[in-house]
Amino acid sequence: MFNRKLRKLFRDPKLFFSDMLLKQHKKVAAVKPKKYDGKHHFTVVSAIYNVGRYLEEYFQSLIAQRLDFRTHIHLVLVDDGSTDDSAEIIKRWQAKYPKNITYLWKENGGQASARNLGLQHVNTEWVTFIDPDDFVDKEYFFAADAFASAHANSNLHMMACNFVFYFDETNMIKDTHPLKYRFAGGDKLFPLDALKKQLQLSASTAIFRTANIIKHQLQFNAEIKPSFEDAHFVAHYLMSVGTGSAGFLKSARYYYRKRGDGTSTLDTSWEKPGLFDAVLEKGCLDILNRYQEKGLPVPYHVQLTMAYHLIWYIKRLHSQPHALNFLTEAQKKKFYRLVDEIYSRIDTQTIMEFDLAGSWFFHKVGILGCFKNSDPAFQIVYIESYDAPKKLVQLRYFTRAAGLEAISVNGKDCVPHYVKTMNHPFGERLFVQERRLWVPLEENSLLKITINNVPTRLSLAGKHHQQGLKGNLITQHFRDQKPDYVKKGKFDDYWLLMDRETQADDNAEHLYRYIRDNHPEQKIIFALSEHSHDWARLDREGFNLVAFGSTRHEAVLKSCAKIISSHADQCVVNYLGPKMLSGRHFIFLQHGVIKDDLSVWLNQKEHIDCFVTSSKAEYLSVCGEGSPYKYGKKEVVLSGLPRYDQLVNNQKVNGKMLLIMPTWRSNIVGAGNGAGHEREINPDFMSTRFAQAWMSLLNAPELAQLTKKYGYQVVFFPHANLTPYLPKFQVPDYISVMGHADMAIQTLFKQATFMLTDYSSVAFDMAVQRKPSIYYQFDEDEVFSGGHTYRKGYFSYRENGFGPVVTEQSDVLAELDTMMARGGLTLPAIQQRIEETFPHRDGGNCARTYRAIVALDQPLTEGAIDTEILESYARQASQYRQWALATARWSQLVEQGSAEQRQHARLPLLTALREGGKIGEALHYLANAFTVEERESNNILIGEEANLHMACRQWQKAAACWQVLPVLTPPELLAHMQSVAEQGDVAVLRKIVRHQRRHYDTAALNVMSDVWAAIAAGDHDHALTLLDAHVAGFTEEERMACRVDLLRCRLNREKGEFAPALEALKKCQTQGNAGISADIELALIAAQQKRWKEVEAAVLKTGLTVDQQDSALVLAYLQALRHQKKHDVLHAYLAQLPEQHSRHALLLPELGEAFIALKLWNKAAEVWMALLDDEPQAYYRLAYTYRMLGMAEEGLALLLGSHNGMPGDLDEWLLRAELAQLAGDWQEASHAWSSVLRYYPDNAPAESWDRLYHAELISSMRGLKILEKNN
Repeated sequence: MFNRKLRKLFRDPKLFFSDMLLKQHKKVAAVKPKKYDGKHHFTVVSAIYNVGRYLEEYFQSLIAQRLDFRTHIHLVLVDDGSTDDSAEIIKRWQAKYPKNITYLWKENGGQASARNLGLQHVNTEWVTFIDPDDFVDKEYFFAADAFASAHANSNLHMMACNFVFYFDETNMIKDTHPLKYRFAGGDKLFPLDALKKQLQLSASTAIFRTANIIKHQLQFNAEIKPSFEDAHFVAHYLMSVGTGSAGFLKSARYYYRKRGDGTSTLDTSWEKPGLFDAVLEKGCLDILNRYQEKGLPVPYHVQLTMAYHLIWYIKRLHSQPHALNFLTEAQKKKFYRLVDEIYSRIDTQTIMEFDLAGSWFFHKVGILGCFKNSDPAFQIVYIESYDAPKKLVQLRYFTRAAGLEAISVNGKDCVPHYVKTMNHPFGERLFVQERRLWVPLEENSLLKITINNVPTRLSLAGKHHQQGLKGNLITQHFRDQKPDYVKKGKFDDYWLLMDRETQADDNAEHLYRYIRDNHPEQKIIFALSEHSHDWARLDREGFNLVAFGSTRHEAVLKSCAKIISSHADQCVVNYLGPKMLSGRHFIFLQHGVIKDDLSVWLNQKEHIDCFVTSSKAEYLSVCGEGSPYKYGKKEVVLSGLPRYDQLVNNQKVNGKMLLIMPTWRSNIVGAGNGAGHEREINPDFMSTRFAQAWMSLLNAPELAQLTKKYGYQVVFFPHANLTPYLPKFQVPDYISVMGHADMAIQTLFKQATFMLTDYSSVAFDMAVQRKPSIYYQFDEDEVFSGGHTYRKGYFSYRENGFGPVVTEQSDVLAELDTMMARGGLTLPAIQQRIEETFPHRDGGNCARTYRAIVALDQPLTEGAIDTEILESYARQASQYRQWALATARWSQLVEQGSAEQRQHARLPLLTALREGGKIGEALHYLANAFTVEERESNNILIGEEANLHMACRQWQKAAACWQVLPVLTPPELLAHMQSVAEQGDVAVLRKIVRHQRRHYDTAALNVMSDVWAAIAAGDHDHALTLLDAHVAGFTEEERMACRVDLLRCRLNREKGEFAPALEALKKCQTQGNAGISADIELALIAAQQKRWKEVEAAVLKTGLTVDQQDSALVLAYLQALRHQKKHDVLHAYLAQLPEQHSRHALLLPELGEAFIALKLWNKAAEVWMALLDDEPQAYYRLAYTYRMLGMAEEGLALLLGSHNGMPGDLDEWLLRAELAQLAGDWQEASHAWSSVLRYYPDNAPAESWDRLYHAELISSMRGLKILEKNN
């Protein structure tokens, strides 16, 4: 007893002290005096059905209540047609307490009908429904009475009592119910309209006001089976009452019996179809529908109740996805529909806050994705492990579907070296995906990650980091995980190998022998029990043995570098306790080829660093994308089992031997002892279906006749876990019954002609020798529905097996006859399967496995990357329109990918450059990365070129490209319309519109074709009117495809309506599909508003070179540079200006101004001279240029010409005055200065009067001279 308690203390200290306090409470309660003056009266209604063995304890707990039983407690016991001694027991107690016990009998109809009958006999203030196989604490009703009295003025309607587990097999009490938090604050009162997390699902542990039940005519629903009828009743009770309060009483303990025989309701419910139908429809949905019918929101505590109920389905169908196989397809379909409907009534916030029953972020992501088709507003990425030799950190997160993963290390995009996607099931559905990423990380690095463009937290050791995480914190955390063992240095570099602790003769033994013979420099040691039948054999061979469980064995475990084993149970991976493998490598050699789904078992291992597989299908079933295993290509190797090396060269049939090797079942052998391979003995083993079936076959006279007829020896060699039962198998003398102690198993494989098994993977050992097997699967329905440790996997025995599959004994005998008659030869079809199964049959499995183990310590090759992963990440970025990221990743693939990858990456790189606004780079890449033939023949490439010209507003070139394409999508058709409309080609546009209305006759496209027709005709006002009139009818998708907001921005800008233009532009930018067109519009608006700095910034943001800019953009940029006096930039820009822009009429005036600003007088003169006939101000600008060139006379003559009118502003008058003075025309100078002072008195230069006086004086003097001369 003491040792058991001590073990319990070490195993679970919290539980130990919790149980100790509960038992102490019972002892103290036993000596408390009874209280006789309670104020309240209670009735217990219990439905009785064949629970006679529990009734004594039930009665004793109630009669011994501290609150006087005779005065305050009444029992109504409804016998629901029991066939045991329940009635006799009840009547015996009734005879003792006739006034307190009412006995009723009815035909069997279920617990609900029995309770409803009992309710008709309740006459007390309070009623409860204690189950007759449970019992209550002595203080139960005293605590309820005291609480009700203390809160007499609180409108108390219900008291919920403390639910505690009682395990009758061990007589242990465990306060471990998932809802125990409700009583953390002791006995407390809660308002009914704010219960929040105070859930109550059990009517057995709740005490109700009888008057409320009668008033609202409440009953238990007999259709709700096998569970939830209580929760349904409680929910309707609380809904009916509406207001008031409920008490939660920690002091009133209810002991729920967990039966040792597994027959408790909680244990058997999963086998009942009603749990997947009536419980959800008549139970959960009925509650939700009642609130809806009343027009009331579903209270938070009711939503939590539904979430709590459903979380158990999720856990069950996640760990056992085939658990629904006993339902029909129609029942399954209805079940999924009901779950979807229930979750549709639960708020997303409730799901995100739900943390009961061990629910965590994994469940929240899964629930939102699987049942609500949505995602959390944030993501959590968990730091899972760190590979120090390779400097890789493992990241893990959950998602509805893999999306954009943006990982940065020190600000640089980082693509993982390894990626694994796990699919977590909910029955036959995908519940959630788990992504595991191995990312390179140095200690001095900063790691950041964003998933799907939502805020993402990094979680390490339970702490969340929202601004990234430093590498040194991660590496230190995992260094701290290593147990601080007292080590003996002499084992530091050793590799510890072992198979089972009780036997060798498996992969570890074969690998040990290879390392010893081929790599003697590697220190190795082999662990095995000294009592094993293999110990002496290996000792004679010179193996460096260590006794399993010895002090020396523990010393090796504490310091060895690697643990290499074909076994992965606790005795291997956690012999010294949790985290034993931290800081070292564990290599899992396996006992055989995995053919079924062992993921639930193997995913529980702390880590497997090297996972050996043998067939391509097995390899992919473990590490392939979407598999249920957490291990990926980093851990899993396709090296082949080491023991196969000794078998592949043995293809001779040395004799005639039938080897019979059935595997074990977890449900027919005893439980493991936790310390090793040994298990408890099941005394009923020989009565199991398994033992009976094999005993029948082995003793069949027909088997004896066949072996005698064909001269076969028969060996019966069951799985090692069945060895303790071998003496119980009574078989004929001609059959040799063997175990591992009798003969090396490989010797048997070599000697056997063929094998008879059920599900064992040893059939692969025969197949690798090209020998067939027969599969006898009499219990296949049981094995794959929970009868063993695995679930059905990729392997189909009928389609992938190495021989026939039979389920009846007669068929086994028939196949044995056929097989023996042909001498055990393999049929051609089976031979082909064998050849396709094993990629390695060269005797090199040990060598490959050894190299894989050595590689664990080798650093990554610098610069190495998995280009398949890189390509998938580039596609991610493109899919999520993260064009900068996409450009970087596609560029990297073009540099580092295979020839085929480089070829295929060019087009998405071009798209990324274009969509990312790098039009110039895209055009350059288009010209250099693709041949002329590709550009002329590849329609996708032609479309890309067209889009590039559209971005540059090169309408003629874009239209030529669109014209070539045989088929246009609606967005491409719109682009073609625009490219033609912008050129004003109405006739061609009409043809395009007719084509559009034949093929894409939608309201949105029809509107847009009318809009472009108006633009083509030059009626931009009508185009805007059409858009404004119809845009409200566009869907958001149509609005984006038609680029409506961009066009509205442009049309409003042209009208000078800048506020609506900017509003449309803002919406366009928010949608994120306008690209550089939005930047161009912003530049043009800013130019019209003379916001020159903004113009410059917007133009630069487009990334267009000067030869890719259209005239409007060039004009805006020239103006911005000139007005900001950025003369150096302006000079450089003009030097790059293409010929077509230099002669463009729209640009010439600004070019003239630019040349003046840069004092390039000759070029300015050329421009302004060319504009004399078209630009009124050209005369004055040319005159100014002449003045700066010293050509005053020419300038003045230009201004005084008859073709030129009066100066229009002060500057022109001043120029005219200055030119007149320089040319010596003082009369004209006097006129000019006089005009300056007359027309601009406020702005005239201060020296204007002096100049006028001076001009008039000189003019007068010249006039006098002329008079004198004439006289």
